[in-house]
Amino acid sequence: MADADGKYAGVRLMQFHKENRMYFRFQKQIKPLISVFLAGLMALSCIACGGKPQTPSETEDETDSAESTQLPDVPDNPVADRLYYINTEGKPMLRAAYVGRKACTPLSVALRSDGDAPNASVGATWTSEGVTVIVSCDRADSISVRIGEAVRELTADAGGCSSAAFSFTEMNVKLIDLGQPIPLTVTVSGSGKSAGFDGFAILCDYDTFAFTDFGSGTSLFQAPKLSCYQSTAVVKNADAGAGSGEGSLLIYDRYTPDGKNYAHLRNQVSTTAIDAIEAGTKNLLTEFDITIEAMPVYEWLSFDQNASYGLSFVLSEQEGGTTVMVGFLNTEAGIGIYVNGINSAEGTDSSSIIYTGKKIGEQLHVGFIWSSGNIDVFLDGAYLATFENVNVSRSAGFGNHTASFVWQRNATAPGSEGDNFVARIDNLGFAFLTEYSLIHTITVDTLLGKDYRRVEGDDVYLASSDLALPTVLTSSKYGLNTEVIWRSSDPSVITADGKVIPQDGAGEFADLTAYLADGDKIVSEKRFSLFVKAADPSTNVLWLKNDVDPFSGVAVSADTSYIVDGVNNSIVYDMESVTDINRAVLNSLHAQNRVTGNFVALYASNDNRTYTAIPEFCTLRTDGKLYFYNFSVRARYLKIHFTFPTVPASSLAIYNSLQKAMSAYYSTEPLLDGGGNFAKSVSLTVKNGTSQPLYNQIRTYTLADLGIPATDLKADLSDIRFRCNGMELPHYYANGIFYVRVMEIPANSSVTVDVLYGNSLAESVSDGVAALEIEYGTKTVSERPAGEGVAWRNSVAIMPDGSLVSMGPYDGNGYLGMERSTDGGHTWTKTKKITTIGSSDGKEQGGGFLVDYENSVVYFLAYKNNGSGDMYILKTIDSGENWTVQQKFPGIAVFTYSNGIRLSCHDGDGPNIDYVFTVMLSSGVSDGTDWSCYATSLYSRDNGATWTLSDSRIEYGSLPENTYWASHESGVSEETVWEKADGTLILYARYQGYDDINQTLNLPHFIVAYSYDHGVTWTDIRLSGVYATNTQPILAGLDGIPLLLWGGNNSAAFRSYDRFPLNVAYSVDDAETFIGIMDISFQTEFSNRIEYRPAMEKYIVTNPDIAVFEKGGVDCAFILITNYRILIENFSNYLYQSKGAFDSFEQGDIESEGWVSVSGTPVDPGTSVVPGELPAVTETGATEGKYAMQLGSYTKVSRSVPFTKKGELFFDLSIERLGGGMSLELQSAYNRNPGVAAPVRIWISSTGDVYCYNEQNILSKTSLQVTEGKTHCFSVVFDGESGTAALTIDGKRAEITFNKNVGDYICFVFVDNAYRTSLAIDRFGLVG
Repeated sequence: MADADGKYAGVRLMQFHKENRMYFRFQKQIKPLISVFLAGLMALSCIACGGKPQTPSETEDETDSAESTQLPDVPDNPVADRLYYINTEGKPMLRAAYVGRKACTPLSVALRSDGDAPNASVGATWTSEGVTVIVSCDRADSISVRIGEAVRELTADAGGCSSAAFSFTEMNVKLIDLGQPIPLTVTVSGSGKSAGFDGFAILCDYDTFAFTDFGSGTSLFQAPKLSCYQSTAVVKNADAGAGSGEGSLLIYDRYTPDGKNYAHLRNQVSTTAIDAIEAGTKNLLTEFDITIEAMPVYEWLSFDQNASYGLSFVLSEQEGGTTVMVGFLNTEAGIGIYVNGINSAEGTDSSSIIYTGKKIGEQLHVGFIWSSGNIDVFLDGAYLATFENVNVSRSAGFGNHTASFVWQRNATAPGSEGDNFVARIDNLGFAFLTEYSLIHTITVDTLLGKDYRRVEGDDVYLASSDLALPTVLTSSKYGLNTEVIWRSSDPSVITADGKVIPQDGAGEFADLTAYLADGDKIVSEKRFSLFVKAADPSTNVLWLKNDVDPFSGVAVSADTSYIVDGVNNSIVYDMESVTDINRAVLNSLHAQNRVTGNFVALYASNDNRTYTAIPEFCTLRTDGKLYFYNFSVRARYLKIHFTFPTVPASSLAIYNSLQKAMSAYYSTEPLLDGGGNFAKSVSLTVKNGTSQPLYNQIRTYTLADLGIPATDLKADLSDIRFRCNGMELPHYYANGIFYVRVMEIPANSSVTVDVLYGNSLAESVSDGVAALEIEYGTKTVSERPAGEGVAWRNSVAIMPDGSLVSMGPYDGNGYLGMERSTDGGHTWTKTKKITTIGSSDGKEQGGGFLVDYENSVVYFLAYKNNGSGDMYILKTIDSGENWTVQQKFPGIAVFTYSNGIRLSCHDGDGPNIDYVFTVMLSSGVSDGTDWSCYATSLYSRDNGATWTLSDSRIEYGSLPENTYWASHESGVSEETVWEKADGTLILYARYQGYDDINQTLNLPHFIVAYSYDHGVTWTDIRLSGVYATNTQPILAGLDGIPLLLWGGNNSAAFRSYDRFPLNVAYSVDDAETFIGIMDISFQTEFSNRIEYRPAMEKYIVTNPDIAVFEKGGVDCAFILITNYRILIENFSNYLYQSKGAFDSFEQGDIESEGWVSVSGTPVDPGTSVVPGELPAVTETGATEGKYAMQLGSYTKVSRSVPFTKKGELFFDLSIERLGGGMSLELQSAYNRNPGVAAPVRIWISSTGDVYCYNEQNILSKTSLQVTEGKTHCFSVVFDGESGTAALTIDGKRAEITFNKNVGDYICFVFVDNAYRTSLAIDRFGLVG
């Protein structure tokens, strides 16, 4: 459990158990090292016999004790008043091997020394009687060992070895459990110098199957192999190789002025076959000492799956089979440990790096546990990090069942001794680690019996009767006989002796924790989370899990635990009668939650069967609570529904006993008034001088503007409220400014805002999300379901009977498939096979719908993708139940995915044109020269009886001759059409080709064409202003307003297949231009910014479609993309009213806030991968709340924002290290490469100078500067209409460029860190 501040007071370490952990405690929390797994990285001084740590299971208090850390008092503790965690901070660990029933070579650790001290190492074994310490050295005048409270002076034998057995009695240590740490100090002195070990011996059980201390040469290893990687060069006369030296394995590649120095030199030394090395489920433990005496400073670079710069360590099960590659790199930040996770076959890259804090010349004792595709990394016996999904098939001469050390030089040959590489390896051992502890033998069965029941939550169990708690645990194998100490987190619910006490009203939680301790020092522990039902439960709170259609369904009462914001979960409050409701509260056991406006909705009902949506409301998030306000409804039942597509992380879930999880009520008092009165007030007049009503206007005020003395307010200004027309206006206060969201101002009118203040009991309602990130619309996202016939869907439409129908290939096997929804897209029928034109000679595709609601007829354009090029017009008069072929067009090489339209000049039998489809045709079948495309139209003058293909060819530019680009999907294709108010048809289309006007292939825009004769001919072909990368546009309508749907708004251009993100926009000039761009993928699983690769294909947006309709009085949009279905309720407000942004990173991860990592992507296609560190949420640099977004070396992040032409972007930037600098771009269209579609570009140099780019992308230095070690307040005020911008840092202002040539609006914020840059961003906001 967390402490009162919602965070863990320190870090505990697990011993080696995957389910039930043993822990040792730090005195204080160590700042995490920068890592791809930064959020979960434990401090270096944590200890473990294997596996990675998990979160603590009991609240702790910090103490100043250097020896141990004290647990809080528990009144009914039957054994001891106090228990302590052993403090192991900064201490090395060695694993003592159990030898009670078998022989085992212990894994050894080299002693640390300075200068010419003896070379020595120490290992240990143990039995139920005691511990044997084994010291080996090359020479010694004296050997001193202290373990526990026992001290001995030893003498080395002729072979340099010495050992001594210590009983547990002599050590004053009681044998408690495996994983038990025993203080150990060893000092070996000789010639006035000494080497030492000062740490802990940890009692473990492992079987060593290979070990060498290199004292007798390198017989375990084969001769080194020298080569130049990715080159045919033969290495000759280089000072490179491997061999035995001073009792260690020496690997080297040194500069020589008289010999040959090679770039890309690869020095590989591998063991002979060790059969036990395999990639199984066993815990394969490898340990060794390593001292890197010399290594050039390299940037981290894994350039393919077989090689990484630096020194790699490779475990190979089989040549060409499963291997894992981790290694060491000297960087400007010190020695890093990396994993090469490039998997070319799957197109994935899990590469990552962590920094050890060690420098060249320092000794490291490293350990790796390889199991089930993951590697746990240990430094000096302490858990460091876990690399996940590390298994990769490699074919680089690693061999079968081997371990290899591989030195890989970069592309620069050594030019001086400063480029030398020298490393020494010692005490290399391989073992299988046994997972066992005494505490592990206590199970849920032990407490609750075999018929136990789980309740919702993270391993929470129902305690329905008194518990049988064991008081002693034994193990005959290890000779253990240990007393168990039990403690309860809430003795009023469950006592420490297991008595269950049901409470009234609602079920309650309690944790029972079992401790095994040596006196007052904890050795291991295990926690059980339990739920006790109420004696007389309330029935006001109801639940409905998997509420796929929140407009209907019956919620039921229960006395249980509940993850309120689970996938499609709903919670309902029963007011017991129809009454007024304007407030609701969710109560959670967790301080943080992930709730955002687009994934939560309110509904009301009088009968708990049929619900009506409440489209507008506000939320306020405080610690453990989520308030809903600014709505008003008269009903009996109030439902809160969540549409998150994934289960929340346990620490972010809205989780509680169901009957305590929600309340609803009516109140006219200010929110969170604490029961007190606001003694004073002032009034403001807010005007609207326009002829249109204004919504969600942000007004800013200072206390001086309000005329309120600071002395009349609480010190934190929490007792101020803004109210208007009975509504609580959301506000946010920062840096002396109140940002107030005025909900509505009538046209040519004004409203009065009352400012209340002076209430000492009031709590703060300042909320940047509610005030600045104005989110409308509820998104429900689901993956394309699996099942027979289900395949890619690219067409969806509302049928004349009101149902939704989606169509596309039926498994790609020669037929079409169709699904139907009768509840607005919430649920769907199984796929129905459409065999109208199906056959075994090719797969059917299509196409698009044309729905004539007046005549209740639907046409569908389909084609055969089998080389024949046949196209079909299908027809249904019963909303898709039955289909017939209306007309066939043989051999025309057609491709199309667009919907047709009924024209306003429709007159049935003629002469006017009634219907138009647009299609793309390929020239490949007709003339055999290439596969370039052009667009045209298909129209009918006789109410769909016959159809005519236009003779017009919509083409643009030219194609580069004799290239791949000229023969693969080139030209104008994937088109869509809209009828303007004057009857003109406007067509948008994908284009892939050459721009003859601008002399470039870089065309990240749609093509536009016009028809002035209803689709017979086409002309006026031009480039649109809409950014689009090689992707399909779809035009649709919302109450007569043109909509544009496409994936995506980025500027990668030409042949890039970066079809993301998924965007929708609207037009106010009848489809000539589009504004109001919204990123539909925002905060969803498919908000991908990684370049197209096979593993990311799931998230690519290909040939989308949209259907707009009304349900339950709410306008909705249903959207299909390749692998997802998206339903947006309250769609018009989502599109027209959403604006602004605010992030304080209190939700636990950057994705919940809408940020997307771009780290790990190539700079340009075909170049080497610079993976970069992944961003994380940490406490470092937090200025708003407890957390900030931490960005490290080479980190790139992107965040989409609603289309904004004029506004202010602000954030706090805490700079730890500038390294190579950082850049910030405000982009119109996304691009991972700099300077493509960014009206505002800012660069901060390594010296802190601040630059901007002008319209020619030339750097210009400003008068502004930042400093390492400080937090700076940034503000960018911009106006795209006037093309102006200004940057303010800490109150100092400089005019900067707003490049209107690339866009007069902002849709993305992009941050790109250079090498070694480390910074944090917090309090990020956009006022539009």
